[in-house]
Amino acid sequence: MKMLKKMAALLLVGVMALALLTACGDEAPAKSTAEQAEDAMTIAINQSLEADFKNDETLKNLARKAIADRVEEDGKFKDGFMVVDQENKVMCVIFPADRSTALGFTADQVAQMKDPAFTKAFVESFRNASNMDDDDVKKINAIGVGAVTKGDKTYIAIAVKVKTAK
Repeated sequence: MKMLKKMAALLLVGVMALALLTACGDEAPAKSTAEQAEDAMTIAINQSLEADFKNDETLKNLARKAIADRVEEDGKFKDGFMVVDQENKVMCVIFPADRSTALGFTADQVAQMKDPAFTKAFVESFRNASNMDDDDVKKINAIGVGAVTKGDKTYIAIAVKVKTAK
């Protein structure tokens, strides 16, 4: 009987030790390709503009909506690649804006977005597509980067809010 009690106690200690280890770890769930693209572009914009913008939730949602409204499942545009809200001084560009290239980014291309050369070229293409000169860029007071994955491609849109003269 003593042996049975010792075995039960030992078994109970083992179960309790395993229970302590269950769900341990501080790893966050892996980010989706779209979330990785949003993060990479936000960092790239800040580096390019030498700024410290946060990815504004309202503008990010506007950018995501622009993609959902304008990009079909096969990657073709239903409408233009730029959305302008004059009243709220918001402009949103869906990328790539050059329609001669294949639309959307693969997961591998999103992984490359951490490369400063790639992201600098991307931000420069935003400036060209939006016709923003240096003075216009200085008027940006909020950005939102939204990304949506359709099929195996991720589509990115950048929305910017511009300061207005009072």
